Amino acid sequence: MTDNKLTLLRNIWPLLTEADFNDDDYTSFFDFITSKISLLEEHANLVPVSSSLEKWLQVIPDLKDISRMTRHAAIEYVSGKHHFIRQDPHSLSITIDTLICLWLSLEVRSPDGMLTGDVSRNMGSILWNEGNNLQQATRDHFSKDEPSLLPTRRARIDPRLTMVRLASAYGFRPTWVHNLALHLDIDWKNRTIMIYEHKVSIWNHLRFIDEQILEKELLEEAMDTLNLLFPFDDDATQKFLQSQGKEFFKLGSCKRQRELRLDRYIH
Repeated sequence: MTDNKLTLLRNIWPLLTEADFNDDDYTSFFDFITSKISLLEEHANLVPVSSSLEKWLQVIPDLKDISRMTRHAAIEYVSGKHHFIRQDPHSLSITIDTLICLWLSLEVRSPDGMLTGDVSRNMGSILWNEGNNLQQATRDHFSKDEPSLLPTRRARIDPRLTMVRLASAYGFRPTWVHNLALHLDIDWKNRTIMIYEHKVSIWNHLRFIDEQILEKELLEEAMDTLNLLFPFDDDATQKFLQSQGKEFFKLGSCKRQRELRLDRYIH
């Protein structure tokens, strides 16, 4: 099964090697994949239920060609290559948005599209208009702070700022999400912080960087926020993550220093 998982993951990261791959690191990510495909296939009138997980994931390499296409052109391109997907526009739209989510961990939708994720229709979803391309839609969503709004280089984050401290001292708790666009959204009333849980996905995107969609600085900042809140050399953090059923502590810092300079967080 391990070999099969590696083969499936190479649809997303073709350069992933056996030496890079540890089955335990991908348990949560595979749960995410299977849940998304299962949800897609529940719509029997929209997609062919008989399609295998392998067949669905084999569409993803072709998605990497659509970054600069309009939504309309992208749907035509993918449908022309994969006839097992139902060919009506609504079905194609739902299918492609779901597979983009598996590739990039981003919820994408058209203005009238149905979001098949685990959040409400508009929350954290990237609007991909018919005349726009996926690259621009994504980059527009992840806007940067204006230089005048950034803190000075002298401004530093207290090194005691961890998720464990936020939980124990201030009553915050994490809500684990699969959508990178929701990462660090805060519900102040209910004291919850949304945390993107697939650190291994960010790590792979950084190692096998393809800046057509996700910019390197965005991925680095996402990684740095996880290392900030969940420092890998902290015993209390390890116990906390174990209590949450999360395994990414074993990945370590992924070759990134714990970033305490506030001006480095621009998104």
